[in-house]
Amino acid sequence: MNQPSRVAADTPSSRRIRRRFLTALLPLSVLTLLAPAVLFQTPLRNLILAAAVPGTSISATAESASGGWFEPIEFRGIDLHNRDGGLICTARRFTTTHGLLHYLINAADFGTLTLTEASLLVRLDENGEWPEFSSGTPSQSFGRFMVEDSSLRLEVASRDVPLIDFPRINLAGEITWTPGNGQQLRISPCVLMDHEPLSDLDQQQNLVLIAPLLSQAAGIHGSASISLETIEFSLDDEAADPFPIRGTATIHDLYAAADDNLLNRTRSLAGLLGLQMDDIPQLTMARNSTISFSISELGFVHESCAFLMPEISHGLQIRSSGLLGMDGSLNLGLEVDLSAIGRDMSLLFPNSLIPLQVTGTIDHPEFRMAGGFTALPNFGGFLNNGASNRNADPQNLFQQQRGAGPGGELLKNLGSLLDLRSRGQEKNQTAAEPADTHQDK
Repeated sequence: MNQPSRVAADTPSSRRIRRRFLTALLPLSVLTLLAPAVLFQTPLRNLILAAAVPGTSISATAESASGGWFEPIEFRGIDLHNRDGGLICTARRFTTTHGLLHYLINAADFGTLTLTEASLLVRLDENGEWPEFSSGTPSQSFGRFMVEDSSLRLEVASRDVPLIDFPRINLAGEITWTPGNGQQLRISPCVLMDHEPLSDLDQQQNLVLIAPLLSQAAGIHGSASISLETIEFSLDDEAADPFPIRGTATIHDLYAAADDNLLNRTRSLAGLLGLQMDDIPQLTMARNSTISFSISELGFVHESCAFLMPEISHGLQIRSSGLLGMDGSLNLGLEVDLSAIGRDMSLLFPNSLIPLQVTGTIDHPEFRMAGGFTALPNFGGFLNNGASNRNADPQNLFQQQRGAGPGGELLKNLGSLLDLRSRGQEKNQTAAEPADTHQDK
């Protein structure tokens, strides 16, 4: 009895329904299979690319793309930029680890994104303000990202030369999301320079940001490495920023000739200390010296950067620490350490240190004595004058201060000592003249 029922069910009308269904299913299947290819050949690919950078204020476009439902997606000719144009990134290739179907089912997990041969440009505005990264729109997306064989530049509107220009960098990090902390961006520790050769460009960018005295040098050569620690900040908060960014510079070797300004200042310093300086002084560093630094919205802060000037004295050391602003302004503490120059300077300089405050700009620094140090109140001005007067007389520094302030008596004695030394040199020259005249006769 069942057989007739099955035969009865296979009527012409049911066969027509099946044929119509198969006829409709075939083009639908073909369209479904071809949908990714069609999608990636239209501007709709930019919607998929934009979904890969959720929670940010970044707009994204691609010249072309390819991929499939299960095949990883590859975008080519990438252009990423934020709302105010302060962040611009172009890249040759942008790839995903998942296919299109994964993002339709689980859009929050974007897997691992890889940006290859990218050029990242960050621009600060006239006020030194950093561009916005966050859209302020909460997102629950998470995943990892990698930046390979890329470059990084940081420009400031007030400067013609970029503050930072690293031609070869590799970055890795992740975006996480938790109910308590929201969406967080984390960049793993990275290396910006790895035994890279130094040049005169480091007088204006890169290394000079954490060793500002290099702005007073020329003919720079040597090698250095720069690394950054982990960077982490919130993407849900528009006011959030990645600062402070901390890092370390290792100066493997460094030699730099003094420019005219530094040359005249060091001549003044050598004359003051009674040291002979026959050769043009060089700024050097001990091999593999390390400098700790941090980056904030105000600028670059470095700690304990120590230079040597062996042409003046093998024991002379100049240490700096402080802030180099994004606009090129300086607020540095400088110590000239005389403890190892081979003579006792503790009577004149407590602990054999000359403390200076350096202000002005990186192109036009101004020196003055640090607050609370009264023994040599005119020393900073003396060095400033020395930059423009190679014949500056160190005796004037003390003659002007006789009897003035707590260090007046000390300065009076030192001034007299310099007077005696000067008169003794004049007597020696006068005594030598008749002898030379007699010999000529």
